[in-house]
Amino acid sequence: MDKQVQHKLSETIESFPTFSEILAYRAEQSSAKIFLIEGYNKWTYWEFDNLVNRCCRYFAKIGLKPGNTVSFILRNSIDYLIIYFAAIRSRIILNPFPHHMSGDEVLKKLEDIHPESVFCHNNHYNALAESNYRIINLDNMNSDCFTEYLQNFVPDSLDALPVTENDVAVYYYSSGTTGGPKIIEYTHSSMVLTQASMLRAGFIKPDAVHLCVLPLGHTASLRYTIKQCICTGSTVVLYESFWKLRSNLWNEVQKHDATFMEIVPSILIAILNTPYKNYKKEQVSSMRFIGCGSAFLPQNLQDMFEKKFGIPVANLYGLSETGATHFDDPFVKGRKTGSIGKPFDIVEARIFGEDGEGVQNDEVGEIGMKGPGLLKGYLNNSKLFDECFHKGYFMTGDLCRKDEFGNY
Repeated sequence: MDKQVQHKLSETIESFPTFSEILAYRAEQSSAKIFLIEGYNKWTYWEFDNLVNRCCRYFAKIGLKPGNTVSFILRNSIDYLIIYFAAIRSRIILNPFPHHMSGDEVLKKLEDIHPESVFCHNNHYNALAESNYRIINLDNMNSDCFTEYLQNFVPDSLDALPVTENDVAVYYYSSGTTGGPKIIEYTHSSMVLTQASMLRAGFIKPDAVHLCVLPLGHTASLRYTIKQCICTGSTVVLYESFWKLRSNLWNEVQKHDATFMEIVPSILIAILNTPYKNYKKEQVSSMRFIGCGSAFLPQNLQDMFEKKFGIPVANLYGLSETGATHFDDPFVKGRKTGSIGKPFDIVEARIFGEDGEGVQNDEVGEIGMKGPGLLKGYLNNSKLFDECFHKGYFMTGDLCRKDEFGNY
């Protein structure tokens, strides 16, 4: 993407208070463009935005109000995305859980949240149904599917309440390195500003096609794929899981002319160990790069993958608390593997030694972050939140070093 276009688009994105307005803008600008492909089904931006509006009407019908909290544990599906963006539009606080979590685990964590409603699919319903919460099974809505059920509601948008930069959009539940329960408060403003900074870094080009293979309950899927595609009017191809796609991966890349997918190191290993007997490099000619994060990525694994498939693997870094903070841009001249790259422009990073002071280049210490993309706090635990900061920097618990070129 041309830098001037990048900055103009990022300014537009930053002008909106929440992702509801960004989605509405995209539905107006790219109404006929395909936003989502799931199996044999496709939805344009206009169609998806209408479904979100209908879901807002549904929320109102069941008594959900701005400031309420909804929890959900949903498989990768359009249902998940409708619930997610309808909650943002309705100014309802989201509380998503990873789909692999058991119903019993979810119930235990809900004791800290006390949501007004919990949305699930069949596979979690029985475990949740006997609780005191209102459990709504999206596979059982007196209709063929949730999208069909939503046709009972008008697609007209409701007037959204104004928000401030401190208004919470999402509660992420994380035990993190402390071992104790932590509920991360993440604001609408942090979400918007982080996505705009990624655009300025050239993370995505308009008309991209992203394969979404990680669980949507994984923050990386929303951060690097769904929201970036909405910002640029690009297309998401959604899969239930990588493991069902694994043997057919490169055929799907070729079928959709995919340009990107976000994975984790264990998936990188799985791809390397899968015998793609009919693989040809022409199948992946559309792929700009692959993003990999959420765990340490060994440099030899990164190099091995790039050599075998000819696709750059960008090491991406961020926490649920911080949003995306670093990008190993594979298109920077002279770029080398083995780093998480440089911070996005809204992030100030610093490495501290054991004495609590900043370290010199190539010295190892704990990395801390500043910037508007950080969490607002930990729900009902201001003491723990305050303890996470040192000299104004949120301390990640991760060891890091910075080289002479500014790479971390």
